[in-house]
Amino acid sequence: MKTGWTERLARNLAFTVREMVTLARLSAPITLGLLGGSAFSAIDSYMLSPIGELALACASLTNSVLIIFCSAIFGLASPVGILAGNAYGARQSELIENVYRNGLVVALFGGLTLATIMLALLPFMGHVGQPSEVITALPEYWVAMALSLIPYSMSMVIKLLLDSIGQPWISALLSLLPAVVVVPLNWLLIYGNWGFPALGLVGAGIATLIAQVFGYFVLRLYLRYADGVAIPMFGGIDRARMIEFARHGLPMSLQYLAESGAIGVIGILIGLFGSVALAANQVALSLGELVYMIPLGVAGAVGILIAQATGEGAYARVRSLGVASFALVMLTTLPFGAAMMMFGKEIAALFVLDGEVASLLIVMLATIGAIQIVDGLQSVALGALRGLLDNRWPTAVALIAYWAVAMPMSIVLGFALHLGPVGVWSGFGFGVLFATLLLAYRFMQQTRQLAVTGN
Repeated sequence: MKTGWTERLARNLAFTVREMVTLARLSAPITLGLLGGSAFSAIDSYMLSPIGELALACASLTNSVLIIFCSAIFGLASPVGILAGNAYGARQSELIENVYRNGLVVALFGGLTLATIMLALLPFMGHVGQPSEVITALPEYWVAMALSLIPYSMSMVIKLLLDSIGQPWISALLSLLPAVVVVPLNWLLIYGNWGFPALGLVGAGIATLIAQVFGYFVLRLYLRYADGVAIPMFGGIDRARMIEFARHGLPMSLQYLAESGAIGVIGILIGLFGSVALAANQVALSLGELVYMIPLGVAGAVGILIAQATGEGAYARVRSLGVASFALVMLTTLPFGAAMMMFGKEIAALFVLDGEVASLLIVMLATIGAIQIVDGLQSVALGALRGLLDNRWPTAVALIAYWAVAMPMSIVLGFALHLGPVGVWSGFGFGVLFATLLLAYRFMQQTRQLAVTGN
């Protein structure tokens, strides 16, 4: 006969498994859509590899900076998913269109601003210790990738909106289209097939820009004409709602900027070790980004479901959703992290021909694979807090973890202790662990209060 505590344990376990299934159903299409957006770097790594180490090094440096701005855009647009999810849970359908319009204005302004900043950074890249041959080959690719931030920002708003109103699979499929389109565009423009000029690295940048613009227009056409959505192309802007959106979006953006900015600096630090290190980092980082889309998808799902639960007034469910997200992300990231650690040689053989690059890549894959597991927990803790619109405390944690902990550790391990690029990434791992522990503690603290007070 079961005792009282075993019955409670079995009941809680069954409830957690049910919530994990719910999270998996929503996070699967969200992750698929995010994979479409992040696949550009991996596709470029694969398709630029045949033309040499220099092209990979240029792509590495550019994408190390680009990820900072993409992450900032994701954070700035994130209130669309949370506020629309809250309105969806509260059955306030009239607010969803309002959230979309005001969110689009804020995200578009953010995309334009960040693209301008990235363009303005180009003249300074030659003064941060990067290889001279990389700086010479960089400009056209850099400009094209910077401009791609503008359609990316508008696409992200529509994607997050569809995720939060029960159409995540439509969002995923439409978000994958640009990644599908970029492959033949790269084939034409990098290698010069079918009479097109062989533009090499520049062709890859142009292909990405065209694919991102195409992706936005497909998403917008769906939003305009699909049954059950049909949001008109133009409409009024609510200034108060836009200010509220920006109030939530700016700290969310800063959270992602803190982490991605640290990753960008890591890319620059690795560039100090030469073009071989940059080339290995491009492949390792692009694969790591693909794996990271799994916890980011779970984080997006838990944020939306928590927003819907609070909109419905189901406060008791919030902690269960968070606990289930921790379990789900461990279950999904462990196999990928383990594969990067155990099969680095086989993975490297798929992407690079240069033996020196491959040797370094194997060790970097193992390091980044280990970090991915901890970073997954950090991501879902942040996503759960985002669903509660708890932004200030996580922002402070992110700034401390990545800039007061990770950066000094990266410099010490990479340069003072002479561990090289692997040491630089290992230092970043210490910051991720610090953030994970504090964010998980904050979520448990907040949900304990929510269960008692309901706010």
